[in-house]
Amino acid sequence: MGTSGYFYIRNDGTPIVASNDLSLKVDISNLANQQINNECNLLNSEIVITDGKGMKYYFGGIYNNLEVSYQMGTSLPSPAGQNPNYSISSWYLRKIEYPNNHTLEIEYLKYKKIDSNIEELYFGNFCRSTPPEHSTSGFVEELFDYNKYVNQEILRFNENSNNSLGGVRAWGDGSGFSFQSPYFQYTLTKKVFPAKIMLDGKTFVNFNYTRYNSLNNGYQSLKLNSVEIKNENTTVKKNDFNYYRNKDRFFLNTLTFPGNKKYTFDYYSKDNLPHETTYGIDFWGYWNGNSETSNYLIPPYSFNVDTGDYSITGTSRNPNPYLVNTGLLKNVTYPTGGNSEFHYEPHSYMRKVERNSASEFLPFLKSELGTVGGARISKIVDSDGINSYTRSFKYVLNYENGSDVSSGIASQTLRYMTYIDYKNQVGGRTRFLKETASNISENSLSSSPINYSEVVEFKNNVVQKKYVFTDYSTNPNVLHDRIGSVVFTEDVKPFSLVKNFPVRYNSNDFQRGKLLKTQIFKDGNIIQEVENNYTNLGTYSILQNSYFSRVKQLLSWVHHQKEYVYPYVLGSTTVRDYINGKVMVTKTDHYYKNDSKLNKIKEKTTYPSGDFYETNYQYLRDVLHASPNHPAGMVPPYAFLVNFFSKDLFSVPLVVTNYKNNKFLNRTQTLYEFTYSNDMYNVTLPRKKLYYTEEKNVTSISSLKLPDTNYGSVEITYDKYDDKGNLQQYTTKDGISTVIIWGYNQTKPIAKIENIKFSDIQPSLIDAIVNAANNDNQLGTVDSDQALMNVLDNFRNDLSLSKYQITTYTYDPFIGVRSITPPSGIRELYLYDSANRLEKVVDVDGKVLKEMKYNYKN
Repeated sequence: MGTSGYFYIRNDGTPIVASNDLSLKVDISNLANQQINNECNLLNSEIVITDGKGMKYYFGGIYNNLEVSYQMGTSLPSPAGQNPNYSISSWYLRKIEYPNNHTLEIEYLKYKKIDSNIEELYFGNFCRSTPPEHSTSGFVEELFDYNKYVNQEILRFNENSNNSLGGVRAWGDGSGFSFQSPYFQYTLTKKVFPAKIMLDGKTFVNFNYTRYNSLNNGYQSLKLNSVEIKNENTTVKKNDFNYYRNKDRFFLNTLTFPGNKKYTFDYYSKDNLPHETTYGIDFWGYWNGNSETSNYLIPPYSFNVDTGDYSITGTSRNPNPYLVNTGLLKNVTYPTGGNSEFHYEPHSYMRKVERNSASEFLPFLKSELGTVGGARISKIVDSDGINSYTRSFKYVLNYENGSDVSSGIASQTLRYMTYIDYKNQVGGRTRFLKETASNISENSLSSSPINYSEVVEFKNNVVQKKYVFTDYSTNPNVLHDRIGSVVFTEDVKPFSLVKNFPVRYNSNDFQRGKLLKTQIFKDGNIIQEVENNYTNLGTYSILQNSYFSRVKQLLSWVHHQKEYVYPYVLGSTTVRDYINGKVMVTKTDHYYKNDSKLNKIKEKTTYPSGDFYETNYQYLRDVLHASPNHPAGMVPPYAFLVNFFSKDLFSVPLVVTNYKNNKFLNRTQTLYEFTYSNDMYNVTLPRKKLYYTEEKNVTSISSLKLPDTNYGSVEITYDKYDDKGNLQQYTTKDGISTVIIWGYNQTKPIAKIENIKFSDIQPSLIDAIVNAANNDNQLGTVDSDQALMNVLDNFRNDLSLSKYQITTYTYDPFIGVRSITPPSGIRELYLYDSANRLEKVVDVDGKVLKEMKYNYKN
């Protein structure tokens, strides 16, 4: 799993990070404050994230790398001359700096001059004009997306609906003089399209687009037409995308690889789609088939003005179970002729998060059966053209007991109105009721409206696995601090609704959906169970200030809240194997260091025999014993620690020590070369690997377990690297050196020569095979591969190398190895199928040495 997470910016301007990578450091020093009147000329805005292994990720920067959303007004009358609000909605990844001296860059499309009357869109005045739908002279610019959303808002002040404001009343059906029809909100979003990807300044991926005209407005946009894989200036692979279009919605129809290897996709009801601004949507924004122009966005409801209880009585926004698969992927046909077919069903739940007067409008779980908009997979049918099998899924609690009750919890509280009755400052009473709705559900864009705690997987109706996940019941939202402060009065109704409903709990959504348990079945019986336990490390002192503050005032109350941001990491894994009526238990515990990087410092595994093994990890901070700016203060050979510190290499394990039943087993350690130049090339490349049979530490530094390198035997010495960080020579503990020669523009090893030093090989011999490999890298043909093999054979047969063990390699750079010739000289050729999977290994006469067959799992 890759790195994911988020961060908040505290009130003091420092970022607070929550991520599955505990070592991340976020730099927002270049996150510029934009000027409100410079909506078309934004300042550069950049976020830099560094992980504990020294990799730096750069996001945003110049305007081309930023997605910017402009609010272009509404269909309602509005004051003239107002500048639109705008915000940067996305900072796109533009560069990665690797510790091995490589740099990957992504370049995005730049602006084009579309209208001769506009010098440059970048400095254009489009965002000062009227909303696009009302303008007949709008510019055409394919980097922008134009959207409109449907909103409805109804305000009532001191109105006696149905002649009374007491007791339970029915509202929301359009009655009352203040009823307002839905209106459109217009947005213009400056999109970001990748143009090419470069490694160390050389382009290896190009993105090609086709312009298309929107059917709903005068704007143009882009669709991805093809992706080219480049080698130098030669296109070695091109993947083509073909689409099916319905109105302004595009479905990927085919994906074609070289050799006419084609993936074909089909979708449910792709010809039967509503207008993008349809009113016929359910509570979560999914199409429910109701009227596109007259369906109630604010569904009829009942409301008790005394208690604040609210209940939706209308059906205008109920989900439609017969439309849940609309537009979803139906079938994938593979180049081999096989296919996968996907079947869906509606979401269901047996509990939901509710807030009512009984709970004083604080959230609780209420038992209730219902459905949620959207779809879940019910089964997947895989076929190879001859045989097929079906994987199906049940989302139920306690399947083993025959239950058919959903394991789902609906996590969102639906409420489209708020009401306040309060004593005003002149002694009278003010009643205020506000109803709001939109065709976009904000929560659906950032979190899931439902979580399932148990899912059972079947193959051809035979149970295979059961999965148990964290959900709202195991990981509810929490409230850390709340302080009530009187402003001027507490004479409000409904008291609990006004006081508590606005309280925002700390979301633990990122903790939900974690795998708690996996049960594996055979013949209906459990044969293995894997159970995970997680922790948020909330007791660690280093995290006590990992929060930001939120203050919200509403009438008589000021809500002061601390929102803590804790990691959520694996604490232990327990494996139970059920063998011949016995349970064999193996447990692994994970321990994390209480410092700013929260590195894993120990794993302890206890086996059924009772024996336990521990692996301890030591990182930079664990062995840093002098000022990080003072290499002379380090015990030799630890001066390289200053380079680690300067390059943020805080999460690279330097020492690994193993114990059995608390007794020392062994220790391994990697040493790096110190350089005053602080060059990344030297910093991150290891020079020696040591092995210890005794636990000996530097006695003069008792505060740390700093290994005494005098007791470590050298297992491997890394003698020589090239300027890309590729290892060119290493020597093992028995004194035997091995040379590795790199070709294909320093990306692939093409020769390994044993028991020789790099300096003993004639440079002309190295140059010959490197040049031939680089030529094959550029041409990528059968002839260039054969030419390289010929040159490699000449290299192997050279008299100066005749007594050495030599292995040579050729490649298709974008598939894999093409040939391996071991010291025996018996060459193996590697052949691939149309899907670029290894099919067989043959000798030079075509005799099959190995053959691979690919079948569906199970």
